[in-house]
Amino acid sequence: MTPKKDVEDQLDQFLESEQFYKIKNIAGNLVKLSVDKLDNFVEGMKEKRQKKLPVIKNENIVTSNKKDLAYYKFLSTIFTIFIWLNVFIALLTLAGFLISQEIEALKVVLFFFLPIILLFYFGNTYSKKKSKQLIRYKKYLNAFGNASVATLENLAISANTDKDTALKDLQHFINNNYLKEARLVENNQILILDNKSYVDYKNYLKISDLNEASDKDSNYITKLIYYKQNLKSPMKDYASELLEIISKFKSNVDKDLNKSSYEKFRSYYIPETINLFDQYSKIENSKIKTNDEIEVKKEIEASLKDIISGLKKLLEATFEMNYINIKSDISVLKSMLKNDGYIDEDFN
Repeated sequence: MTPKKDVEDQLDQFLESEQFYKIKNIAGNLVKLSVDKLDNFVEGMKEKRQKKLPVIKNENIVTSNKKDLAYYKFLSTIFTIFIWLNVFIALLTLAGFLISQEIEALKVVLFFFLPIILLFYFGNTYSKKKSKQLIRYKKYLNAFGNASVATLENLAISANTDKDTALKDLQHFINNNYLKEARLVENNQILILDNKSYVDYKNYLKISDLNEASDKDSNYITKLIYYKQNLKSPMKDYASELLEIISKFKSNVDKDLNKSSYEKFRSYYIPETINLFDQYSKIENSKIKTNDEIEVKKEIEASLKDIISGLKKLLEATFEMNYINIKSDISVLKSMLKNDGYIDEDFN
């Protein structure tokens, strides 16, 4: 027997052996496990990518309108062709009537071609209207930038339309699932695109006491959420800090004990600070920036750093008054319990 034959026989025996089947099963399981892990990895990466995407590019939240826009543009083209085709044939038929004076030719024009032309005309008008609305849809989304909150006024300006039209458009897109998680809030003056931002908005309002919150209060909170998402550092950081300050101020501060500070905080400090964010945002969104505007930006950034620091100190001062009041309540309660014999003399 040749060495080659020996090798073949040994290989055949190994392939038929129990050891080979064990190895085969282990390898198969490893491959299956690797494929499962690869699938999980791919799904995980897709989810991670969706989370990192700006809201307006996240297909789980915003529907693309490219197919619908192409469809209505195609319909408009078809309707236009049929309108002119029927107009041409109707004119020929009308010319035939004028020459032959056949009343049947006139009837064909009035009762066949004219209704068809009108039908195609209304179809074309509707298609063009839908196309323009879908073009505005893209402009509305572009107005958000990297944020998920925008005012109705900014959306209308971005789409070069009036606020009433913008509102009707947005309600249509929400009802028809173009904007899957969107909500209009504050008397339809603010559009929030995703659930996460809406939860943030509701939480801040809840902290602010929704029953007492005015339209201005909720508008300030919405603006700060917008600036937190849309502006670059350090402004986005200041917006985030200011939201936290508002939350703590309205949840931790005794409004009766610190009435003067609370009213000044709510009626003056916050509105004026928000105004600085508004001015900064206008400059930031300007396509051409003058040297003076650049200097103003720097000054606002520097000023906000000091203002945020000052508001933190105000928060600490008001909470300190709360703390003194709490300590006083504790002292009175302990004294009463000690006098009644429920607390030992050396109890701390």
